[in-house]
Amino acid sequence: MRKIYIFSIVVLAFLAVLFIALTIVNQTPSTQEQTNETSGIVTPANTLNLNYNGKTLKAVWIETVADKISLIPNFNEKETAFDVTDKYKCDELTNGGFYSLENAPIGLFVTDDKRVGEYQENLLFNGFFKISKTNIASISTDSQTQNTRIALQSGPILFQNNYPTSLKINSDKESRRIVVALSNGKIFFIAFYDPKSVYQGPNLGDLPSLLSDFAKAKNIKIDDALNLDGGSASSFHTTGISLPELSPSGSFFCIKK
Repeated sequence: MRKIYIFSIVVLAFLAVLFIALTIVNQTPSTQEQTNETSGIVTPANTLNLNYNGKTLKAVWIETVADKISLIPNFNEKETAFDVTDKYKCDELTNGGFYSLENAPIGLFVTDDKRVGEYQENLLFNGFFKISKTNIASISTDSQTQNTRIALQSGPILFQNNYPTSLKINSDKESRRIVVALSNGKIFFIAFYDPKSVYQGPNLGDLPSLLSDFAKAKNIKIDDALNLDGGSASSFHTTGISLPELSPSGSFFCIKK
């Protein structure tokens, strides 16, 4: 009789542990992550899938405000994104604009009152992302830098005054793309890429349409948006996602929380 009693206690204890384990497994993931039910892979909440030419592209973003951003030149230093993240204690990071074979920015480049690059008239790099000394962000065709803490020339402009632009790009090709966009006082850095080949992504000419799809999925309104450097020189690092560069990035936006 005593053996049966002990056996019953063991069985009840096992069933209790099993019940607790199943309860934990079935709990809903936190707001910071979502779980893929088929694979068990934890996916960061700041990602979404977009349909593009019959395949799936992934969009991942950093949402921040102007006073959390610094612009770090890397034209001669050639430091990696990981090195810069550690050196400047960045919580999140993405690359900046384009640079030349002479290791100089293509166009205007101002950071913390230091002027590294001068304005260039360029049909492709036709926009300027700026943050004023009072931390007001803007994207426009205006190259003036009075009272400016950060100014970066890049392009093309993808959204202007709430509307997508129409682009005709010669010799367009699919590549990973990095975008900076403004929405109701918030700043979004967005990476569009092919999850099956992370240095691939959309054609440049299709970015305005993809941004429209992104805004609809996020239920936001994009005011203005600008293309940044992409492809093998692009880098993007946020919680749960790391997209390293193959060739050096010319500059970085360092974001602190």
